[in-house]
Formats: sequence, structure tokens, C-alpha cells
Amino acid sequence: MVPAVPRWAPGAVAVSIGFQTLGRLFTRSLGFGQKVGRLTLTPDPGMVARPVASIVDVDRNPMDRGAITSPGHFRRLHLTKSCPADIAGVGKTSTDNTSTRCRPFERPARERKVEVMMLTLRTLLTTSVATLALCGPTIAQEAPSKSIFTSGEKGAYHTLFCPPLPAALSNAYFQGYRCTLSRGTLENIDRVLKEPTNIGFVQLDVFAAEAAKRRDEFKKLTVIRSDIACEGLWMVTKNPDLDNYGHVLGLARRIPFVLPAQGSGSAASFAFLQANDPEGLGRVPETSKSYVADATATISEVASSTNGAVGFFVQFADPDNANFKLIIEKGLKVIPVASREILRIKLNGQAVYQLQAFDLKSRGVFVKAVEATTTCTPVAIIAGSPDAFDGDRNRVDDQKDLIERIRKIPAERLLPQEGRIASIISSARKLSGQAVEEMQALIDSTRQMVQDRNK
Repeated sequence: MVPAVPRWAPGAVAVSIGFQTLGRLFTRSLGFGQKVGRLTLTPDPGMVARPVASIVDVDRNPMDRGAITSPGHFRRLHLTKSCPADIAGVGKTSTDNTSTRCRPFERPARERKVEVMMLTLRTLLTTSVATLALCGPTIAQEAPSKSIFTSGEKGAYHTLFCPPLPAALSNAYFQGYRCTLSRGTLENIDRVLKEPTNIGFVQLDVFAAEAAKRRDEFKKLTVIRSDIACEGLWMVTKNPDLDNYGHVLGLARRIPFVLPAQGSGSAASFAFLQANDPEGLGRVPETSKSYVADATATISEVASSTNGAVGFFVQFADPDNANFKLIIEKGLKVIPVASREILRIKLNGQAVYQLQAFDLKSRGVFVKAVEATTTCTPVAIIAGSPDAFDGDRNRVDDQKDLIERIRKIPAERLLPQEGRIASIISSARKLSGQAVEEMQALIDSTRQMVQDRNK
């Protein structure tokens, strides 16, 4: 039995029109000038179509040429035909005086024609029903999306940064947006490219790296804002001789590095740093890189290593996060990631990395118990560019409005709802020009010293 389809289901109009066409085809083929039969459709409120063939004895009315129509919804398809004995294949005439009489074997060709047409109609009806079943879901999938793609279930994008955004959008009459899990920045970019009305949280450095490789595609994307928070770039090791990033750069070609999984934001960030510092991290061979499940596994792997491995990951600086607690527990040293090469990288004139000091309460992880200084990459919010809608005026204007609304939302309204996290974000501060220069000078001198010693 063909399932009932709601009135509003996409494809209902197409199927109704299909039944009109089928009716005209079938009635013409039977030959209306003779008493061969007629087709009728019986209404059934609430249904689009539920075709079931049956045969009943009713004379053909030549005026019924337009009987196969679709003014409403239908339940049962009836084929009416005289001479039931002939239809049954008995080869006898009807004994009903009210019927048109038929001589034996007078109409076998016509009967075969009816059978062929019934099979044809069944095939066409089946095709129409299949179209209805497939058309609805397809159209639904192509409907404008309202997803805000984030990260894993426990990631900062999903748990901290996304929740305030749907409510802020709803107040501007962009309703129905929901935080949606993903595999992170790379997937979020692809999701927004596929459906421009989607929104995505991304690491700005990974976005910049992909933009450099996919320039034409990225013309369809817009960075709405990147002023909410900044994710730190962290290196951890238990090698006591690695005091700062200058040591890492000077020995990069021989250090074994442990990274989160390929395809992760952290792995993409490391590759981006390599590409932009060919004489530093760029000298790390592929054979010196190993990949593990995530940042937690990276920390554990470095803690259990015996070869002076260095782990790298990107994460929001929350001292109460399990990963930072694990660093304390394992007694690892954190190396702030910062260099001139890193701070020079820009995307459309905007710095991809910033050197910031974070106030942290957990003592024992960093050189300074309360404050940690490292490079971070901004958390950015992206959406499709209005140009991605190919001149659809309404959608172009809606997208422009969406982008403008998000840009005008005060940053404090987009901060995580948890007061502790909001406090950490608001307390982070950019270093002064003098402080940045002093750190860079220290890294440069350390790097040079290591390289001179290894000549």
C-alpha cells in the first residue's frame, strides 16, 4: 500500500499533475468512442494519493473524457468496463440484458490492450509514488540551513562560545539557529561553503591556511568577527633544556613532535606554522611527527616519552580544563609559542596571531604562577558571503542583514555564560609593543645560540 502523504508535503503538486496526465493518457488509449470503460477517482480528505486498481461493471460515458483530474486528494482508482465474462477470459457473452452484449472472441485484442494499459498505468503510478517519496526529502535537504557548526561535544566552541549566539540572533528575528556538533574548523568551513546560511566557528589561522589554498572558493565566505576570544598555541615537554621557543626552533629538525589527529585544528595550525617559517618549524621532517587522538592523548604521550618529545596543541586557556590539570599532574613544562615569523602572518590585513598574557589561577604549570604569555589565534565566526546567492535578492539582503546583526552584537553578549570563563577571556590582554619586542629578541638570541653550538 502506498503511504499517505501530508497535504503540505513537497512534491504533492507534481504528483497531482502527474495523475491528470496519466488519466488523459489512459482514457485516450482505451478509445472513448466505444463502451470500453472509464476511469474515476474517489476523494479521500487528507491524502495526496493512494492508488489501488479495481474493475467494476459500469457503462462507458463518452462525455467522461475529462474524468481523470486531480481537484482534491484521492483514495482509489477504478477501472470500469463492460462484458465481465470477456475480461475473465471465458469467451462468453454477458447474460445481463442491461449490458452491451458481446460475441465470443470478438474483442480479444481490445482486452489485451486493456491489460497492457493497466500494466503501463501501474508502472507510471509506481514511478510517480517513488518520485513523491524521494522528492520530499530532497527538497527538505536543500532548504536553507540554520546550523551553527562548532566542534566536539566537549570542545570550547560547542560548550562555551556557541550557546549565547542563537539567542542573540533570535532577538534580531533570525530564529531557529542551533549549535551543531562537528569535527572542528575544517568541517565547519566546508559546511558553510555547502550552505551559505550556515554559521561556523573557526580558528582564524586554519581559516587563513585554507584560504591561501582555495582562493576562489573562499570568495563565497565572510569572516563576520574575530574579537570574542583567542585560543592559545601551546607546546609541552619534559625536557629541562628547552627553556623557550628559540630552543625549539634551533633544534626543530631533530625534535620528535606529538600532535593531535590529522585533520584536527591543532594539526592544521602546526602545518600552517611550518609553511610560514621554513627555516624554523618548516625543517621538521614528516618522520619526526606522530599523531594521536587529541590534546589529552598528546599530553599523555609526551609525559611517557623518553626521547625529549614536544607536544603541540591549540586550546583556550582555561586553568580548570582537564588538559591543563593533566599538565600539572604530569609535571610538564609549557613553552610559549612566539616568534617574529608567526606575528607577521596576516589575513586580509588582520593579524592571524596575537601575543597575549592570560591570567591563570593554577600554580605550577607556567614560569609565572598566575600569568602565562603565548601566541594565540582568534576564534572567528564565519558565514556565506552575500555573493554566494547568485543574485537572489531576498536571500542576498537577508544574508547582509545577518552578517551586520552579528557584527553589531556587543562582544560581552557573546561571551560564555559561565562567569569564570567570561572573566578569563576579559582579563586576557595583548602585550605592549615593547614587551613583544623583548620576547622576540630573547627567542632570536636563543635560536642563534643553539644553531651556533650545533655547527
